[in-house]
Amino acid sequence: MRSFPTGTNISAQDSISRRGSMSGARPPEGMSQRAMLERLLSDGCVRRSAQLIAEGVQPQAISDAVRAGVITRAAPGAYHAASTTAPPELLAIAVACARAPRAVVCLLSAAYLCDLADALPDVTWLALPVGSHPPKQGSRREQVLHWSHPSAFEAGVIEAEVCGVPVRHTSAARTVVDLFRYARHLQGEDASLRAADRYLRQGGEQPALLRVAEEVAAPSRTVRALTAALGDLQPAPGHRR
Repeated sequence: MRSFPTGTNISAQDSISRRGSMSGARPPEGMSQRAMLERLLSDGCVRRSAQLIAEGVQPQAISDAVRAGVITRAAPGAYHAASTTAPPELLAIAVACARAPRAVVCLLSAAYLCDLADALPDVTWLALPVGSHPPKQGSRREQVLHWSHPSAFEAGVIEAEVCGVPVRHTSAARTVVDLFRYARHLQGEDASLRAADRYLRQGGEQPALLRVAEEVAAPSRTVRALTAALGDLQPAPGHRR
């Protein structure tokens, strides 16, 4: 799993951040609305307006702080400190998942989170249930897949924290399988082959890939492409094919 500096960390979720409440005590009595906002957003995390209001911030104060350039409106109802040092690509993932908690970060975006790719893509890749509407876009575009298989949102899906937001994303094994499955959306198998090679070099096991492919009912063409690729790739020493 890729790790990040404080403020952009992807780490195990604690119970408080899962519930979406702020860490730390409420601001003291008498603190100005501007100072309250700056304090609540000083950790570089993305917050929903509902969270800020629940901490005592007035909606007008949020609007005033945006106009003053103190905080940034990353998307409708989602804000972060203007001074945050978090990479914009990670902020985009956090904002999307803050606005669509049921979403699963997938494909190239998940590949980066799982350390199967060196850079985040120009768009944020998300999956939503069939019939769901994508979140309103922030400063970056989102590419949305709609999954219908019953296990699609559970099999090989893990949770991490990105910029203070609980983010569900596909695991390393599931990401490799999905990259082969949706290669047509990615202009070929280059990304899937690179991710599969990195997965194996990092100690990932081939049986786990085939098991995930079965759990999500991957089409036979996906399994054939995956199996053929695995036959050409070398697993890490001491790991099973």
